[in-house]
Amino acid sequence: NDGFYLVDAVENPMPDDANTKVKEEAIRNSLSALTAKLWDLCRDHDTPIILIGAPVHTVCSAALRAAKLRVLNEVSINTPAQGGQKQFRCKLRRILDLHQIVSSDNIPS
Repeated sequence: NDGFYLVDAVENPMPDDANTKVKEEAIRNSLSALTAKLWDLCRDHDTPIILIGAPVHTVCSAALRAAKLRVLNEVSINTPAQGGQKQFRCKLRRILDLHQIVSSDNIPS
């Protein structure tokens, strides 16, 4: 309702014990499908995309920019899970404010 989509980088959930290498490989294997999905969602090519999570940012950032998609964040944004909520909110608020996407007043501190 707020005009945002949350799109997973891979179709299937990551195993609970997946390390960074396993996560990055799964994301890399899904990159072409993710790129196609984002092209369908972002038809005007100006739709902002924010990558959340270090493995997602590491694997997808350059590739999505090369595909002419508008990735806003230059650095990784922490996932809000497992204690990263405060860093997630701060980094997301900073990006939204910087790009004047929406008022970040509705993002809790």
